[in-house]
Amino acid sequence: MIGYCFGGLLAWLSATRLHPAAAVGYYAGRIGNFAAEVPKVPVQLHFGKLDTHIPAEQVEAVHAAHPEVEIHWYEGAGHGFNCDNARQLQSAGGCACAWPRIGVFEEASSLKSRAAVRQATSFSSVPIAQS
Repeated sequence: MIGYCFGGLLAWLSATRLHPAAAVGYYAGRIGNFAAEVPKVPVQLHFGKLDTHIPAEQVEAVHAAHPEVEIHWYEGAGHGFNCDNARQLQSAGGCACAWPRIGVFEEASSLKSRAAVRQATSFSSVPIAQS
């Protein structure tokens, strides 16, 4: 399962409340409000260091509560750095780094279909595909 923005938060909540194979969240807004919830599956999170929508304290709350959760920060990347729009061009380095990390995470988490992951990411700011 992959989600972006609000979908990133839904990916986190799915990992804590449901049973997807794994969850990946990009720039998950308000995630700190749910930091106390315990993920039941592997989770990988991606955030831009220049994101003005998600305070670092929100992400740090998740990290403090769940050091096992894989969290990646991208220098020079703002909110929406992996969207299919002009913002993506501002931080293409974040996109270039995130995709290989998802691939490694996918293999480690035993996600069944890489095609499903790629299909899910063709929708900007829309949640989610489930393997």
